[in-house]
Amino acid sequence: MLPDFPKLKKRLVKILIHTMEERQSKYSETVSLIPQNRVLEGNKVIIEREDGSIDEMKNYIISSKIEYDLSEIEDIPPEEILKKIDKVSMDIAEQKAKMMYNEIKKTVEKVGNVTDLRGKPFTIDSLIKAYEKVWIDFDKNEKPIFPVLSVGPELYESVVKVFEKLETDPEAKNKFEQLIEKKKAEWRDRENNRKLVG
Repeated sequence: MLPDFPKLKKRLVKILIHTMEERQSKYSETVSLIPQNRVLEGNKVIIEREDGSIDEMKNYIISSKIEYDLSEIEDIPPEEILKKIDKVSMDIAEQKAKMMYNEIKKTVEKVGNVTDLRGKPFTIDSLIKAYEKVWIDFDKNEKPIFPVLSVGPELYESVVKVFEKLETDPEAKNKFEQLIEKKKAEWRDRENNRKLVG
């Protein structure tokens, strides 16, 4: 009987999982910014939000596969295996992103936080309207910690232009600074009203 090398197999599996997770982060940067926890048992996740509301999320199955004929495995070059790992990583990243955006869509529709431009161009007012609907936290120096703004390719250029305008147009800059002051006051109220858990 040939040796099984269980310790080596376990180490290789860890390396494979780590490699796939790194590649998934490369293919879906937005998803990689979100803290993730593995749920090892149960069939749902319950989230209690800061306002006391409760959301229940079902578990999703995300999977992909690599297939090889065992008779050919010894002759497959490592580059070919890495290509397959890369393809699987991209597939999983796409599935995670799709699931995340579907959950976000359901949640914002449920609470009425949708900003629909109805085909109109993205403007400073669109940005302000979107930011008015979300909490913005601030760091210890009271600098805003903005949420990630994730847009599709059709809106990307107009969003870039809006952020450029914030740097060059005094009126736009003033509107945005007023929003930041309003959000800072809301943040201070939240911080002052937090309950200490002990």
